[in-house]
Amino acid sequence: MNESPLPVNAYGRSKLAGEKQVERLASRHSVSIIRSGTVYGVNPAARFDTFVNRFLLDAALGRSLNVNGSGAQIRPIISVDTLAASIVQNITTTPESPLMHAVEENIAVNDVVRVLKKTEPQTNVIYINQQHQLPNLQLTPMVPARSKADPWQARLASDLLNLRLPRPSAKGQDKPAPINSED
Repeated sequence: MNESPLPVNAYGRSKLAGEKQVERLASRHSVSIIRSGTVYGVNPAARFDTFVNRFLLDAALGRSLNVNGSGAQIRPIISVDTLAASIVQNITTTPESPLMHAVEENIAVNDVVRVLKKTEPQTNVIYINQQHQLPNLQLTPMVPARSKADPWQARLASDLLNLRLPRPSAKGQDKPAPINSED
């Protein structure tokens, strides 16, 4: 396999150790390693601990978006639908390479903030430790980006509109049910 990563924390080291274990099977089995970017998108098993989905949920609930650092840091992203299709394709066809970067684009954290603020203009943004220049994490996209008719920005805005809860009216009617949160 190529493109040797340089993990900087225990999570990254565990992922690399897992890849090495899979590589050991390559002499006896057909193996693939899929390195995905940050997965975003509303789905039945959505994770809201990744920055895109967390921002999406916070904006839908009318909460502030908490950005760590300046927001200029670059992160690889892929929609859950595109990742699922890539995995199916990898299983049902012979991959060109045993290593695939499941990434549609590399974007700045602030790009996500801009899309959500455009859709929900009243969204407040709080920068935490904005003087820190966090490192960029980029992967060479090996998955075709969505068509220009359905870019990540449109998908994210659509997800926000689908998650949006009813806002209280002036008379206090239509209040959403309270949501338990650890915040």
